[in-house]
Amino acid sequence: MKQRFFKTVDPVGAVFFKSNKVLRGINTKFEEKTRDILIKCKTLGLIGNSIVFTKEYKKKLENYPFEFFLEHEKVDPFTYPGEWSSKMIYDSGLMILNLFQKLSKKGLYLKDCQIFNTVFNKGKFVFIDFGTYFNAKKRFKSDLVLALAIIHHLVFFQRVTFKDIVRQLKSFSNKYLIVEFIHKHDQHVKNWDHNNFGWYSIYNFEQELNKYFRIIKKVNTLRDERTLIFCELI
Repeated sequence: MKQRFFKTVDPVGAVFFKSNKVLRGINTKFEEKTRDILIKCKTLGLIGNSIVFTKEYKKKLENYPFEFFLEHEKVDPFTYPGEWSSKMIYDSGLMILNLFQKLSKKGLYLKDCQIFNTVFNKGKFVFIDFGTYFNAKKRFKSDLVLALAIIHHLVFFQRVTFKDIVRQLKSFSNKYLIVEFIHKHDQHVKNWDHNNFGWYSIYNFEQELNKYFRIIKKVNTLRDERTLIFCELI
């Protein structure tokens, strides 16, 4: 008789502690997908870097409703967002953005990319919820897409062009898009390295938007350092 196991809202499986190890039991119907995702994450060099160190746990465990298990590195000490400085929260969010971009190279996405799924470990932030990755054969789309305070990070830190950014935004939108453009004179951006970014301007960004969207309205905020652009898909 299998032992009673706690219920979980995660259909992929559940996390539990055993012999001072952090284990994740994977439900049978997600076993093959999880193995594939683990391999892809290893190929991308994410395990132990952006993703907490994770490996297959091969010892047989009885009285558990799972046949396949993962072992995660135990993070100690474990802190929560309420204990972090504002800079740490910023770094955590930036790590999620970077992880999202790297995962997309293998057709992987995050369904629950919230800050509580990140933890500060050995001087850097890592993502800990392995049950949130999924293979996307068809990308999620919405009637309204919000892209706030992200464009400048993708450009200056990830070297993504306006052309690629707008194409990605278009792929998510069925009808409307609200995107925030942060200008070079923003109190934070003005201190960044602007070498090789002479093309970073709202004019050039709008030129790319106009290929797929009709700009309905623009609103300047924060001492004209940022502009909200409301668009409709052509």
